[in-house]
Amino acid sequence: MPNREVNYKLAELSGLAASHTQPGIFYGHNDGATTRVAVLDATTGLTLGKLEFKGVETVDWEDIAVGPCPGGQCVFVGDIGGTYTARTYYLIHRTAEPKVKAGVAFGTVAVTFNSRRFFYPDGKFDAEGMAVDPKTGDIYNVTKRPYGQASAVYALPAGAGPGPTRLAKIAQLPLTTADKPMTAAAIHPCGDRALLRSYGKLYHVKTPNHRTLPWAFSAPVLELPVAAEVQGESVSWTADGKGYVTASEGAKQSVHLVVCAP
Repeated sequence: MPNREVNYKLAELSGLAASHTQPGIFYGHNDGATTRVAVLDATTGLTLGKLEFKGVETVDWEDIAVGPCPGGQCVFVGDIGGTYTARTYYLIHRTAEPKVKAGVAFGTVAVTFNSRRFFYPDGKFDAEGMAVDPKTGDIYNVTKRPYGQASAVYALPAGAGPGPTRLAKIAQLPLTTADKPMTAAAIHPCGDRALLRSYGKLYHVKTPNHRTLPWAFSAPVLELPVAAEVQGESVSWTADGKGYVTASEGAKQSVHLVVCAP
């Protein structure tokens, strides 16, 4: 049977995350006030199906991640943008990772989810980068700052209540947005390093001397190769941690893979 979902367009792809438990599966979503997550076949690039967050409160979805949760593994969606509205709180939605198989289409499925409200301790921020620690389930947001300013990283502990929760500022990144503002983040499956991307560049940070993950965001920054993309807004490690993928917003864009040297 032909894949019925191939026409689901991701012309404003803003978040991309590899499944940690199901080889060949990625999750992605469009920018803005959307309510759907696309389940993607990494080999063909086709959309196998959609996860519908029916009835969700939505303003500006900006990033997605996969990480641990009480039920096993969950998909986290960050409604963390603030481009179009002065927000008083922000949202992260979480749903159990579905059981799917590469190459097998399944249509649209309404999912059960919960939402966590949060706010920042020192103002209102637009953010486009969100990542989940694969060991602890803690959530990290990377703010999107104007040109020439440094982004900050805020943490939402996995054990925090349903909210509204006040985030903790854990780091001011040791680089400014003289390049372009930060647009995405991803934590390595080992939980000891992270990728931070802007529209035009990609950076790598790693925990020094086996310290905990928050230390990585204050560590020296290494610039990594990234494809020339029109408006780079997505990054994800591969499930095995041996490479990473990036993608741009825009119609008919490609997903680019970089395999790390042994």
